[in-house]
Amino acid sequence: MNTIAPGPIVTEAVTKVLSTQFGMQAEASTQAAPKLQGYTSHLLGTVSITGSRVRGDLYLSMPDPLADKLVARMLGGAEDNEATLADKVDVAGEICNMLAGQIGAALSRSGYANDLSIPEVSHNSDTWTEPLAEHADYHAVWQCAGLPLVLNLALRLEPL
Repeated sequence: MNTIAPGPIVTEAVTKVLSTQFGMQAEASTQAAPKLQGYTSHLLGTVSITGSRVRGDLYLSMPDPLADKLVARMLGGAEDNEATLADKVDVAGEICNMLAGQIGAALSRSGYANDLSIPEVSHNSDTWTEPLAEHADYHAVWQCAGLPLVLNLALRLEPL
């Protein structure tokens, strides 16, 4: 049984990470996730959140063009340049880690001590996919620089 509403925690994490680390604004989108088609390749990242009374997984998906922009912001390059695959994977892992860190800290403040796994990131060149949206307690599409960032958070909390 979840005693914490994940929406405000994720919203704060997304807006804080993207504005502080990348100088970018993120807005929750009203666009339905299944309509996010047309991207030839994208990155999928995940971080697990575990503790004695908490178990969760954070999943994100972003198209390559957003990863290119984030790499440019992180490394100081031109945003219209295509980044290397290694840099895109690194930036997706960093974002997963930063978001999970913010979420984990909020859970800890609420009495749910936890640890984070090392981010796992894959690059896909097939059709856009939604990672585990049907099993998520939180699912949202965010727009960042006009591009989608899809987040899913599945949490299982034991009562305190």
